[in-house]
Amino acid sequence: MCGAGEQLQAVFGRTPKLLRPPYGAVNDDVRLAAKACGVKALITWTHDFTTWGGTPPAPRLQAGDIVLLHFTPTLAADLQRALDAARAAGLKPAALMPHLKAAGCSRARGGPWCSRPGRGGGPRGGRC
Repeated sequence: MCGAGEQLQAVFGRTPKLLRPPYGAVNDDVRLAAKACGVKALITWTHDFTTWGGTPPAPRLQAGDIVLLHFTPTLAADLQRALDAARAAGLKPAALMPHLKAAGCSRARGGPWCSRPGRGGGPRGGRC
């Protein structure tokens, strides 16, 4: 985790403050490692729009949902499905950081660890 942050620092001039743990796995070990590497928030997701085989049905999105996409050959189509689902729900994509700050995550003990048990996570109904 820290090594990846250092590589990003070398390329972009700053280290990431948000981390999406692989597979959304969050436990005390991940929290401690993230904190040691300067990560301010662990972010999980509500819906994965990545096409891993057949095209999955698009879920009905709600305000505050976090959509996960992966850099795969289907990224453009997956992004379009996510945007279409947002439009169908009357939603627009939004930056995550302002929502985290509005939820008080920046003041959480030891850093905000936003998650939603069992479903991935995000600001809507999440814990910080």
